Amino acid sequence: MRFRIRDHGLFIGILLAFSLLLGSFSAVHADLWWDSSVYVGMGKYLYSGGESGLYEDARPVVWPLLLGLFWKLGLDAVLFGKVLLGLFSVGSVVLTYLLGLRLFSKRVALMGSFFLALNSTFFLFSTVLHSEIPSLFFLLLGVYLLVLGRHGFSGLALGVATMTRFFHLVVALGVGGYLIYLYSKKRVSLKELEWFGGGFSVPVILFLVYSFVRHGSFLYPFVLQAWMTRHTGWIFHQGFGSYFEGLWLANVLVVFSLWGLYACYKQKKYLVLVLFAVSFLPFLLTAHKEMRIIIQALPFLFLLAGAGIVSLVDRLKGRRVVLVLVLLVFLVQALPQLEGNRYAAGMGEFSAYLEEVPVDESVWITNPGFVAGSDHAAVLMYYPLYSSERIAELREDVSDADHVLISSCDVLPCPESDVDCEQNHAAFLLSLESSHRLVHDDVVDGCEQRIYTR
Repeated sequence: MRFRIRDHGLFIGILLAFSLLLGSFSAVHADLWWDSSVYVGMGKYLYSGGESGLYEDARPVVWPLLLGLFWKLGLDAVLFGKVLLGLFSVGSVVLTYLLGLRLFSKRVALMGSFFLALNSTFFLFSTVLHSEIPSLFFLLLGVYLLVLGRHGFSGLALGVATMTRFFHLVVALGVGGYLIYLYSKKRVSLKELEWFGGGFSVPVILFLVYSFVRHGSFLYPFVLQAWMTRHTGWIFHQGFGSYFEGLWLANVLVVFSLWGLYACYKQKKYLVLVLFAVSFLPFLLTAHKEMRIIIQALPFLFLLAGAGIVSLVDRLKGRRVVLVLVLLVFLVQALPQLEGNRYAAGMGEFSAYLEEVPVDESVWITNPGFVAGSDHAAVLMYYPLYSSERIAELREDVSDADHVLISSCDVLPCPESDVDCEQNHAAFLLSLESSHRLVHDDVVDGCEQRIYTR
């Protein structure tokens, strides 16, 4: 299918409007979110051999490598990271449209990409330096290449998506299972299956080798991530129906995806069904629920919704008027919900303090944002879990710290099962005062902020 720009003028208009809207929201200054600070810090760590930044072993490395490259080149990692993030976001909308053309029709492609571009969760995280949008781009690229029959490059893109966000392994395995099914039906060859597996293996094997060199274990990051999933993030635990509520509140038209699912089943579009199943259904079963976690499912949900709407509208008279009214309903609901990153972290005192600290002095922190704008290497007091066990480790090594920067909201409340944790935290602060000098003590937005130095 040849793509001619003049045949897709409406989509080009949508894309330009989305790009301008996203650019205006992204231009507003805001502080980095927690995970964004980690990715920036990891990038510095990777390119400096650990002399700058910080490292969390449970995270994949593709996004940190991209952000860190800007820093290594002497550029502003945050500014250029936002530009790159915007390109990934625009690319995701484009790929959603192209997939809609291949799997459905032009009208479905238009609606699916339109719904994605103006989805409040997708739009917000297009301005936040998290890994959701970059990984979504590589995932959609992998699926699109699969539809084109480029199995090796499809596997490679899905491998990069997985090494950008570990959760995408579920999608990659689902696509691999679908290809095995096609092979059993003699609809793909063994060579195509091998190309897919080989392409997927390249970035995965590179990461596994890196993990073995760093930890002496191929699977340590995955094991640690699984452990942290079980023991952290309890404040985000929600009920089974929370995603359905979030999707409905962002776009009532998503309900038409149910009809789209039925239509795909009747038309034997099994790839769409598989993509929906593996990108969305497993995450309904986890206790930790945030709308950002299901961003990878949004393009497929919205294409299904578009397919359902088109299928139903085609049965009505005056269908063009009905379709316009449906899209107006979406605009009225979606536009007021759009917002970019407006986070204000209240870290000014910590950042200003570190500007005066030599980069070769040891810094302990409770928040990765403290060092996001500096070249200091940092010990992460909160990682992997601030508990009585972690506090005991810190008390044992506290003499190694030249500077200790603490915000109580970053480490408290303790895990509910750790009944002695808050008492041990108080004891740790007392021991700090006996070995270090307290140079800053303030309360900002209910968080007690302290800075100790030797």
